[in-house]
Amino acid sequence: MQITRVTLAALAVCSALNTPLHAQDMFATPQEAQLGRRVGDLDATATLRLVLALPLADKAGAEAFARRVLDHSAQDYGHFLTPAGFAARFGANAADYQALRQWASENGLTPGAVTSSRTTLSVSGTVAQVERVFATRLTQYRTAAGEDAFAPSVAPTLPQALAGRVSAVIGLSSVKRFAPLFRRASASPRTAGGTGVLGAYSPGDFRAAYDIPNLGLPQAPSEVAAVFEQGGFKRSDVTTFTQRYHLPATPVVVRPVDGYDGSVNSSDVELESVLDIETLIGINPRLAKIIDYEQGTGTFQVALLDALSAMADDDLAQTISISYGNSESLQGAAAQQAEASVLTQMTAQGQAVFASSGDEGAEGQGGLSGYNVLDPASQPDVTGVGGTTLSTGPKSAYEVEIAWGKMNEFLGASGGGVSSFWPLPAYQLYEPNPGVFQSVALANGGSGTFRNVPDLAADADPTTGASVYSAANGGWLQVGGTSLASPIWAGFYTIMNEASKGIGFGPIGSFNPTHYRIAEAHSIFGGYNDILTGNNGQSDLGIAGYAAGSDFDNVTGWGSMQGADLVFSLFSTNLSKGKPPTAPHKIEVIPSETSAVLSWQAGTNVTGYFILTTQPANPKIVQEAVTRGTIVQVKGLQPGTTYVTHVYSINSHGTSDLAVFGKLYTTKSQN
Repeated sequence: MQITRVTLAALAVCSALNTPLHAQDMFATPQEAQLGRRVGDLDATATLRLVLALPLADKAGAEAFARRVLDHSAQDYGHFLTPAGFAARFGANAADYQALRQWASENGLTPGAVTSSRTTLSVSGTVAQVERVFATRLTQYRTAAGEDAFAPSVAPTLPQALAGRVSAVIGLSSVKRFAPLFRRASASPRTAGGTGVLGAYSPGDFRAAYDIPNLGLPQAPSEVAAVFEQGGFKRSDVTTFTQRYHLPATPVVVRPVDGYDGSVNSSDVELESVLDIETLIGINPRLAKIIDYEQGTGTFQVALLDALSAMADDDLAQTISISYGNSESLQGAAAQQAEASVLTQMTAQGQAVFASSGDEGAEGQGGLSGYNVLDPASQPDVTGVGGTTLSTGPKSAYEVEIAWGKMNEFLGASGGGVSSFWPLPAYQLYEPNPGVFQSVALANGGSGTFRNVPDLAADADPTTGASVYSAANGGWLQVGGTSLASPIWAGFYTIMNEASKGIGFGPIGSFNPTHYRIAEAHSIFGGYNDILTGNNGQSDLGIAGYAAGSDFDNVTGWGSMQGADLVFSLFSTNLSKGKPPTAPHKIEVIPSETSAVLSWQAGTNVTGYFILTTQPANPKIVQEAVTRGTIVQVKGLQPGTTYVTHVYSINSHGTSDLAVFGKLYTTKSQN
């Protein structure tokens, strides 16, 4: 078939995009300096997968809806869409999508799965077919870091059939094949307080240190989490881990993307996979299921985009953790814009995405010089998670955290800094004076005009890392990296999300607008461990990096979680203007040795109740529970101990009077 071509100059006229397209943006090709030295041409018979990205029919409308659905003062708040609903309102042009599928087949390329929003079309073919279609030559390179890369050595051109229909062609180059973000500890691991295998932190250590509550929800587990992986894993590894730490056998369902066969294609990816899965189960043993989206054949750009599209179309998991990343400049503008369209859909559907901020400090990833942040953590619709060094005391009690930096040991540092691609999102603004808005990041050297990364943090230093099992990597290991921090936060988020739904509020949705509002409100209990010391610079490279400091900073965001306090803040911070509920009446308690049954008379204008148990001389929360009824059992108490339990009424306008005194009681002594 004769392929009529269009020049890039003409694309600026005929494209549906609002801005002119340039070759590097359109085809997501890296600069020659990023590729290294040429080593030959790609094998003409090798299979290559590409993604054709299509623009949303109403990009501005979709982004505006995604903001409103998370805005407690907006009429659309909480009215999340289905994939079909999003496609009907905002999806890419259906006729264009069908025409592109037909064009691919006519030109010897194999179209992939149909996506509901029609913003991505995955196609595959041989290198020779791809070179013919795009009139280019694909050349192999060897990067300065010693990794294989490829890119066009002849500038590609766009077939006429694609002009005006696609916003990008992704997959014609790759600087980084695999992009996991974990770090192994040295041969002699050391952990400040770990009780797990090798002295590393166990799941129980993390739950204790971060005060992650068991909310005692009466219904069966309902939360589904998802992970993105660039290859397969051994189920026996997860079984060994859960049995060692007496955790439930949480179902892990593999969701092949682009027909991937589930095989273990890399020991690094296998370790990444089990780190993600084991951490999620360890943080929230109540998970109903984990879905593992595996794409092990494409470049990182293609694999991530196709997996995100599958997650959005399936709409089965409201919590997603991504422990992979690539510097924005290496990922390219085209790939990031295509991801953003899918992430807008996920936000509109009530899905929350967490992603690792990186392990190379302010330098980013991929051996680039200067300051870089990573995609997808820098995406505005993603909660980027940075790293800390965690120290604990007796009974795994939290002692201190500092920013994870190379000042500790040359094993990495928390990614973080300022996006060179995304403008400052609204949730990173606050109002110090009426009518005056400024960035939350300015006080610690961040940006007032561009997106600041990360948003949150958790343990990531491999010298204070987690106990992980991977037979392909030698068995029990101590592992860190922001690959650990992201699933820690995602696992905790599933607990909060289940509580929010259980109390009648519905899903939280994309987490950034909610947690920034809580952090800025400085509610009575707070909910964050503010990281005050450390930095992510590299003095040997002349990169000062960013320093941790009070409130928000570009190394650890707002900090790590004080789990029980943050759950309370989630429900006690006023969500919207209106009449809060009245307090419950006549709280009654029937204590036993290790639990107590509480009942009360209902307040008015109530959605649900939040139950908080402390000891009279210690404000630290001992137990939390949420319910929509008027009776609850508080478990895990100590025999012969005095407690006070408060019951707070909750609705979307806030919480009943926090000064209402709770019920004082003493559990029965052991015989």
